[in-house]
Amino acid sequence: MSKAKHFYTEEEKRGLVEFLNTEVPEAKVDPQTDEVFERAKMGVLFCQLIEALEPGTLTGQIKFSPKTPFECNHNHILCIEGAKKIGCKVINIGASDLRDGTPHLVLGIFWQIVRHGLLKKVKQLSDINLDLPPEQILLMWINHHLKTAGVKRVVTNFGSDLMDGEVLTHVLHQVDPENCSLAPLDIADLENRAETILENADKTGCRKFVNASDIVQGNARMNLAFVATIFSKFPNIGDTNKELALENELQKLREENQKLNQVNSELTGSLNNLKQQLDDTKTSHNNLEESLNDVKQQLDDTKTSHDNLKVSLNDVKQQLDDTLNAHSKLKEDHDQLQRDYIDVNEQRDNLEQEKDKLSNPVSHKECEEALAKANAEIELLKARILELENLLQSQTTPINPPPTSKTLNVIIRQGWLSKESGRATIALPKISFSLIRRASVSSGIGKQFQRRWFILKGEFLSYYKDPSNVSKPNGAIYLRSARVFELTKEASLVKTQQQSEFAFELTTDEENRTYVIYASSFDDRRAWTEAIKQVKATHFTLYGKPPK
Repeated sequence: MSKAKHFYTEEEKRGLVEFLNTEVPEAKVDPQTDEVFERAKMGVLFCQLIEALEPGTLTGQIKFSPKTPFECNHNHILCIEGAKKIGCKVINIGASDLRDGTPHLVLGIFWQIVRHGLLKKVKQLSDINLDLPPEQILLMWINHHLKTAGVKRVVTNFGSDLMDGEVLTHVLHQVDPENCSLAPLDIADLENRAETILENADKTGCRKFVNASDIVQGNARMNLAFVATIFSKFPNIGDTNKELALENELQKLREENQKLNQVNSELTGSLNNLKQQLDDTKTSHNNLEESLNDVKQQLDDTKTSHDNLKVSLNDVKQQLDDTLNAHSKLKEDHDQLQRDYIDVNEQRDNLEQEKDKLSNPVSHKECEEALAKANAEIELLKARILELENLLQSQTTPINPPPTSKTLNVIIRQGWLSKESGRATIALPKISFSLIRRASVSSGIGKQFQRRWFILKGEFLSYYKDPSNVSKPNGAIYLRSARVFELTKEASLVKTQQQSEFAFELTTDEENRTYVIYASSFDDRRAWTEAIKQVKATHFTLYGKPPK
């Protein structure tokens, strides 16, 4: 990281040294060389200057001929403490900086001490009986001469207000018209004009501290020292104390008026902000009211939903009771079917034995037919037992949430199936037991199978003659209480009159009906039965696994 470079002008250094030589004649420092930096290393010069400006400020004795670094350091500490006492702002300057003779740091503390001396003289030489800071006295002194010269300008600072040289030209002409003419005003180039102004000031013995660039660039620090030097030689204003007092009061009134205008502007801005905030608050209030109404509506909707849920809960409880009752009945039927299954097996064994004993071909054929029917009934009983076992297991699955309108309208599966056109019942041979004789068995005897386009959607399995026209079904099977199970190969052939090995049955409690349906393949049948089971599991299950 590069270090910052510090600059100073020869005019600045020369002006400070000349002021030092004036206040401390025995110093005799050459203003044309850098002697001041070398002599500052001993710490004597600045201590002498502070004591000359403010006698008794230093708390210790100056070592005028320091022979050791310790004695030099003693003087530097005295200098820094004394500078602070007379009001100098000594920041980042220590005894070691002065001991090293660093130019910009030496001139920094040097300038503050000289500034104090210049402004002290301004205060002492002024004939204005007003308690004003020296800087303000200098500004009033400048403005007085401008007014006397008929120049309609008011100077408020020593920087930008003096850059064009017009003010300095008029002031010098007012205090010394013989040596300082108004000729600089005819020079357009500001740098040349400033140089001419300094030549006029040199004729009065006041060319100190500044060069032409300081004036043109608005160097407020050097311009203050330059104006204070002129004032020190031409301090009198004349009998204008009352006028200056009035001007001072007028200036104060202007400043107060300016402050009031600023306050008024700030209050106006604050008022506008308050109005805007009020409008925003009203808008927010209206929005909150709308939100409150929305919340109230949501609360009402929630209450309605709560009431509906209570009704649904009561329905679920009723369904639970019905399911428990059905469970008991199914268990009884299951036990009875187990016993009948055992009896039928025993009967089949007996038939086998009788078959061997029979010698009549006719009777033998009848027994074979009866035996085939018994085998078919055994397969049906197996399927029925499996169905009842699945139903018993389904009583332990938690209740699923009710279906939504979205799920009810989704097509789960669609395709061609063949369904039995009607329902028929047949009586079993006398060899069957009472439960088998009472059973109503779906059979293909005397029935026709029709090919239909089936669509599984929501709670229904609907079927159509034409897949291109599905606006109104030819029929639909409600699946809430339906039970589905796949038939064995033998049972499928019996049920479908040897048309298919891939049949399945749908039994519904609402219609008290059993549908026999067959698919084109084993995989197709399995896909349909699994899809139906999934629908029941999604929409209708109360407890236990969904019915198979």
